[in-house]
Amino acid sequence: MKKWRNIMASFNLTAAAQNAATPNTARRTTERQASPFDGYWLNLGVNVDMKDTDTGETVQKFVRLPRGVAVSDLEEQRVYASTRANNPEWAAQADVINAIIKLIQQGSAELDEGESVELDLKVQLYRKQEAEVDNSASTVDMDALAANLFKK
Repeated sequence: MKKWRNIMASFNLTAAAQNAATPNTARRTTERQASPFDGYWLNLGVNVDMKDTDTGETVQKFVRLPRGVAVSDLEEQRVYASTRANNPEWAAQADVINAIIKLIQQGSAELDEGESVELDLKVQLYRKQEAEVDNSASTVDMDALAANLFKK
């Protein structure tokens, strides 16, 4: 299918490389079950103009970063009825996430070996918030709270 022509060719990360790259995350201690999406990757990179070594002409090439996102690792968000009622904004975002995952899986299933397709996904660079929380500005009267909490 023409519209799915540029998800860049897959590269394989071994479990050891994945574990070494994520020291602060919980590592799986059991073997993962095979997925129909094993071998399909979302690669991040840019299109750059390069000289073709055979023809000397300038052509656009996709240059990817050394890590990708395994399509088999994409898991749909669970959205419960209580979540829809209590947090409809999050539920709506989860619906979009789940639809994107389904479309990526459908598109990857249509690719031939070595075939790729370019997707219009946005990439965001993010730095997590510091773990330390500043509670110094708290206006809670601890003595009054303690008196209410531990009534004698």
